[in-house]
Amino acid sequence: MQENLKILLPDDEIGYLAIHFGAAIERAKSNVSEKPSLKVGVVCASGIGISSLLSTRIMNLFPQLKSVIPLSVDDTQQMMDVDLLISTLELHQLGRDFIFVHPLLLEEDIQKIQKAIGKIQPKNSAASSSFSLDDQLLHMANIQNTVLHAVAQLTITRIEPAHKKEVMIQSLCEHVFENADQQRIAFEDIMRRERMGSIVLEDAGIMLLHAKSKATKQFEFKLFLSDTPLTFLREANIKAIVFMLIQEHPLSVQTSLLSMINQSLIDDDRFIADIQSQHEGRIRESIQRLCQTWLTTQTKQHILG
Repeated sequence: MQENLKILLPDDEIGYLAIHFGAAIERAKSNVSEKPSLKVGVVCASGIGISSLLSTRIMNLFPQLKSVIPLSVDDTQQMMDVDLLISTLELHQLGRDFIFVHPLLLEEDIQKIQKAIGKIQPKNSAASSSFSLDDQLLHMANIQNTVLHAVAQLTITRIEPAHKKEVMIQSLCEHVFENADQQRIAFEDIMRRERMGSIVLEDAGIMLLHAKSKATKQFEFKLFLSDTPLTFLREANIKAIVFMLIQEHPLSVQTSLLSMINQSLIDDDRFIADIQSQHEGRIRESIQRLCQTWLTTQTKQHILG
């Protein structure tokens, strides 16, 4: 400043200016830190498939977001509560703005999301609703029971791949259910979902089969492993199938756990490597690790509100 203005500044004036610059910097930091970030909801039909995978990708693309949560078409209240709603389905009946995106999240979709993030003001956080002790205990029990059920019902099965997808899915349903009616319902629900497009994670070598279904009263989470690639897929070297069914009106904690597992199929290198190893012990340890992490997170969120 002295060189540019050709003046001599006394030390006390320099100190005075330094105080003002320091205060301005602190105000700028305060404005950034106090600005609340956005809560984003991502909708697909089931809430455990495409929305889970898109949520992970969106959070990676926009790390400044407060949270990105997968939602199903039935999660109407949660759709209304988020700051920004993104959907792979048309939601005009909802009565609020949303961004319609391709399931693969094209470049134009990313630009639309980026533009919306810059415009939308976060909603004021509503005061936490008061829950009775019974409600709180029930929610904690649901969290624990969801983890227990996931671990208890998990099976890892070796299969011989069929040449047609329909035959393969029918065979898997027969592995999962003993009852013929459940097999039929599960098959029909998965095929209905598959007509919307298959989810194949080529880099991980994994296919995800999932749907909402009356065939289950809670949820089913199974892994099927093949020594040879699934020949009915165009993608090469797919040797694992993650099979998920969830009841038609699931608990939010059930959707949350399955969504987390599916998100881990693309962002948890250890989980992916363990599935690729086809070593049952390693796969089970990975799933237990994921469930433990989820349980801890859910418990902390519940305690802290």
